[in-house]
Amino acid sequence: MSWINSRHNEQIDFDNETNEEWSNLIQPLNHTTVFGYLLGYPLIYFYSSTRFTDVTTLKNFRLYVKINDFSDEILLYSFSCPIYSNIDQKQIDLIVNTWFLSLSSKMNSIDMIKHYHLEQQIREQSTWCL
Repeated sequence: MSWINSRHNEQIDFDNETNEEWSNLIQPLNHTTVFGYLLGYPLIYFYSSTRFTDVTTLKNFRLYVKINDFSDEILLYSFSCPIYSNIDQKQIDLIVNTWFLSLSSKMNSIDMIKHYHLEQQIREQSTWCL
């Protein structure tokens, strides 16, 4: 973001095939992490194909809302966090709860939203060998 902000008077070509400087900047980024940050998710983490820990268990968070008279709830947010011995789950829960409380105050002020809730689910991921 600071790279973009530093070029506020320039026309920037975001095509990584024609703009080498931009390409060098974005190639090493984990795009899922960047999108999570830009979307305001309360948890973002970096993952890579090189494993430092063997994490197959995830804690999934899903925020559902019911708007006006629609019969079904709508999945508004969905994100996950790895569960591993060196990750402080109490800290993770505190961060998510703080985010949910902040979001709740905004949701309560919107008349169209009739109900909302945050679900948490632990999932064991399969390990694949090819």
